[in-house]
Amino acid sequence: MLSVQKANCEGDGLEIRRFSRVPVALPVIGWVPQLLGARLQGIARHVGAGGMMLEFPVELMRGTFLRVVLATVQGPLEVEGKVVWTGAHEGVIRHGLAFRGAKESEFVEQVTKSAWREDGRLSRL
Repeated sequence: MLSVQKANCEGDGLEIRRFSRVPVALPVIGWVPQLLGARLQGIARHVGAGGMMLEFPVELMRGTFLRVVLATVQGPLEVEGKVVWTGAHEGVIRHGLAFRGAKESEFVEQVTKSAWREDGRLSRL
C-alpha cells in the first residue's frame, strides 16, 4: 500500500511511502555488530510496517545493520534492519531503519499500543 504523507523529519515536501507511519515515543536499545556489540540507548519516534525512525546520541553510517529491542507494554520486542538515512535534529541523530521484510499489522499495533495513553494522547519521554 502506497501512502502520501507530509514529511516532518527531513524537509517540508510530500514523500511517497510504501507503508504509513505512526508517531510513537518508546525507549529502545540497539546493538551494532560492527561496534563489537556496543549498546546504544535511544527512542523510537515513528513506526510502520516497513521500518522506523530512531533517535540515538551518535550517528551510525548508512548501510549499518542494527538489532533493536523496543520496550513495549507487552514486553521487549526485537526487530532488525538496516540504516537507510540519518540526520541531526535538536541534539540527537535521527536514523531511518528499514526492516528486512515488511512486518504484519499486529507488529505496528503492538508498538503503537505501548506508545499511546488511554486518554488518546501520545506518551512523551
